[in-house]
Amino acid sequence: MAKWVMVVDDEEMNLKMAGKLLSENGMRVTALKSGRAMLEYIKENGTPDAILLDIKMPEMDGFETLSILRKYESEMGLTETPVILLTSDDNVDTEIKGFQEGVADYISKPFVSEVFLARVNNIITMQSSLVYLKTEATIDKLTGLLNKEASYVEFSQMCTSKKGCLIVLDIDNFQKINELYDEATGDKVLSIFALILKEVFPLGSRFGRIGGDKFVVFGRGISKEESVAEISARLNEAIVQQTKDILTKDEIPLGVSLGGIMVPKLGNDYQSLLKLADKSLRHVKKRNKNGYLIYSTQTMYEDDKDKITPDMKGITEIVGEHNIANVAMQLDLEAFSFAYRFATRYFMRNKNNYCKVLFTLEKTDKINDKEYRAYTDDFGYYLRESLRKSDILTRSRFNQYFVLLTDIKEEYVDGLIDLLLGDWDKKYNFSLNIKYEVDYVKNDGTADVQKAGANIVMIDDDEASSMVAGKVLRENGFTLTTFQTGAEFLNYVQTAEMVPDLILLDIKLPGISGFEVMQRLHKMDNPISQVPIILLTASDDSEMEVKGLALGAVDYISKPIKPEILKARVNHIIQMILLKNKYDK
Repeated sequence: MAKWVMVVDDEEMNLKMAGKLLSENGMRVTALKSGRAMLEYIKENGTPDAILLDIKMPEMDGFETLSILRKYESEMGLTETPVILLTSDDNVDTEIKGFQEGVADYISKPFVSEVFLARVNNIITMQSSLVYLKTEATIDKLTGLLNKEASYVEFSQMCTSKKGCLIVLDIDNFQKINELYDEATGDKVLSIFALILKEVFPLGSRFGRIGGDKFVVFGRGISKEESVAEISARLNEAIVQQTKDILTKDEIPLGVSLGGIMVPKLGNDYQSLLKLADKSLRHVKKRNKNGYLIYSTQTMYEDDKDKITPDMKGITEIVGEHNIANVAMQLDLEAFSFAYRFATRYFMRNKNNYCKVLFTLEKTDKINDKEYRAYTDDFGYYLRESLRKSDILTRSRFNQYFVLLTDIKEEYVDGLIDLLLGDWDKKYNFSLNIKYEVDYVKNDGTADVQKAGANIVMIDDDEASSMVAGKVLRENGFTLTTFQTGAEFLNYVQTAEMVPDLILLDIKLPGISGFEVMQRLHKMDNPISQVPIILLTASDDSEMEVKGLALGAVDYISKPIKPEILKARVNHIIQMILLKNKYDK
């Protein structure tokens, strides 16, 4: 299917030229003259594969248009459309603002045909790859709805930011379909039901499949029980009508049961709300299938009506810790998640520093499998005894412990971990190979780890450029390794264990040019051949830009290097890489 590109520019000549170039290269083009026209068109016809958006337009400029587009996409649960800004302005602040707003790229006007096409193709190809990886990682293949893991992420966000009704649903008597027909028929019913959900619930709702025939929905904007009653009736009618041609052998009393809770009336934590909605669903299943129940304080406490009402002291006795031992608190993963959320909220509110540490315990040749298991247990006891009672930890896997160190200065973290592991090794004679990851969160509530994990290689014989790049990148938390020639870098590649996240490559190098370095890299049977490359050049020759893009470069940065542009473009590419890596796992 041809890729669909929308071009938005108030100048007719630009629209015609862009349309001609894209159409001749097999793309479907929609040309519009204003941001308002684009937004109205998208609401009626959906979003394209990419948008080329002029910055300077009358009435509504490109940045305002982009802001409204992103708000609409968020409200409707749509994937963000890649936006390429069109500009005749070489203002650094404008370029930085664009990347901060989340644009995919810039194209200068007037257009250079080959550069224009190469950049558009690059963005569409990258976006298609990300969408595919995200779909594979987050979408339930049978129904097309969010899978259980992705539902947790999406619904957690919805419950904290939107008003509506969180509803858990399942199909009554679904098991009989598999018993009387076969699994394939059951799958057809599930697929049909997923489509029914989207037809019945309001626009902007979110849908997930969290079990065999169990689904979760955030009904956007639903605030009254009458709305849920109407949805329940429509669901029950639709599932019978739309499956009657499939379920022809036997009469199965098919229906839908719903348990819901209004958000944020009784809180905004997804896991807590899901449990309460599920409790309502269980009440429906016991008393009257094919119905619904909205969770309320009445249902919440109906099981306690014959019990004595506790006073302050009684409740404190129930929830409190009677004897606070002088050890760190170890919790199971579910309990830890609630404690962790509260703690991080508290830290952000009060601007306290904290640190997350993940310990991974690997077996050594000194111990057998049984001993390995025993030592992983012992390490948990050791952490509890060694850490402060204000620290908390959980066992995330049999050989992993996740620790939250509270109110600690960054310069003390490495020393603390070295002391912990040193004492362990002395006591247990190096029985385990212990690795750890650290994520230090500063008192403004932001984490450094995302950038700190990014390793960048730069190949440039210009000392001034290397100094500028080194200062900018290291100040922004990146690790930078520099080489002065392509030959030096290629020799390093042969034996390097670390694969960088990004390569900055000067085109004009002594001996082997940047282009030749790229060609040799692509021929290597080495993971480094897949690392994104940003080319550095002091030339404004468009043919060089075309050649670099054709060889697979993701971007260009002009020399002399402007610190703000380097920071903005590298940050932009790194964020794309991190997103790709997230879904590629």
